[in-house]
Amino acid sequence: MKKRNDLQKGFSILEVVVMIGILGLIGVIATGVFFTTLRSSTRSRVSENLKQKGDFALNVIEKMVRGASFLPDLSANCDGSDKSSISVVSRDGFTTTFDCSSDRIASVSAQQETVVLLGDITRIDCDRFVSCVIGSGGSPEVIIDFTLYQGGDPELPYEKSSINFHTQVTPRNY
Repeated sequence: MKKRNDLQKGFSILEVVVMIGILGLIGVIATGVFFTTLRSSTRSRVSENLKQKGDFALNVIEKMVRGASFLPDLSANCDGSDKSSISVVSRDGFTTTFDCSSDRIASVSAQQETVVLLGDITRIDCDRFVSCVIGSGGSPEVIIDFTLYQGGDPELPYEKSSINFHTQVTPRNY
C-alpha cells in the first residue's frame, strides 16, 4: 500500500465527480429558471400588446358613441339584442359605422374610407359586439363587448393570450 504524503496536492477522482455533479445540477436549475422567466416575459409582452390594441379600439368607439347625436341602428330597437355593427351620427352630421368580424374591427366613415382599428389579431370574438338597453334614466345605454385572442405557434402556449373588453356607454347628446 502506498503511504499518502502530506505534501501531495490535488483532488481525488471521487471529489472531481461529485463537484461536476453539483455544478451540473446548478446548471439545470439555472436553465429552468431562465426559460421560465423568458416564457413569462413573452406572455406578458403578448398580453400587453393585445391590451393596448383593444383599449385603443374600445376608446375610439366609446368616444364616438358618447358624443353621438343619433344612433340609427339602435334608435328603433333598443331591446338588448346583439349586433355586429353600430352606426354613429356625429354632431356634424357625418356617419361612422363600426363593424366587427372574426378578424378585425373597422370603421367606415362618411367618406367611405375604411380604417381598421384592429386587424393583426389572430381572432376576435364579437358575437355580442354591440347591444342597447334602456338605462334607469330612460336614456339608451350602449354595451360594447368583444374578446381578442392572440395566438402564436400551437406548440408554444406561452405566446397565446386572450382579453375581454367590455364597457357601457350613455350617449351625452341623445
